[in-house]
Amino acid sequence: MSRSEARSEARPAPRDGRDARWERHREERRAGLVDATIRAIRKHGAGVGMDDIAAEAGTSKTVIYRHFDDKAGLYRAVAHRIDGRVVGNVGAAMGRSSTPHADTRELVASTVDAYLALVESDTEVYRFVVNRPLVDLPLADDPVGGTVDQVTDQLTGLLLASLSTTATDHSRARTWAIA
Repeated sequence: MSRSEARSEARPAPRDGRDARWERHREERRAGLVDATIRAIRKHGAGVGMDDIAAEAGTSKTVIYRHFDDKAGLYRAVAHRIDGRVVGNVGAAMGRSSTPHADTRELVASTVDAYLALVESDTEVYRFVVNRPLVDLPLADDPVGGTVDQVTDQLTGLLLASLSTTATDHSRARTWAIA
């Protein structure tokens, strides 16, 4: 291989406007399919099948698989969307409770309330995400674990601010956050 060939391989090809538009179209289509999946879950329950999802999306399973490599890809996209809601809701609750006069109990209660409000308001979607009915993913690949870690880290930080600053506080705060 010549030097000029090596240089041209190292540089990404310049993108034109069509590439960017197609990429944006694919992202919008994926988001629409995730929306349709969530609607199908709400309508048919956490054990929804791909046929019901495709019908809700007004498309075929082939089109869904064109945008998501497999059921696991679709599950991950739905889980990512719901995880974002969980982290956002819990973060907002923590922000409201982190006033200078908020006590630790109020902080924990508002955080738990924010999480449980999602579970109560969207039970089937919650069950879909935590039970992973479409896929058999190893736990290490489960996107829910990352969300649990994020929420735990947020709560740990706030609990640390509420506790005295001894060397053992971090482990105590993390234990309370996980609980």
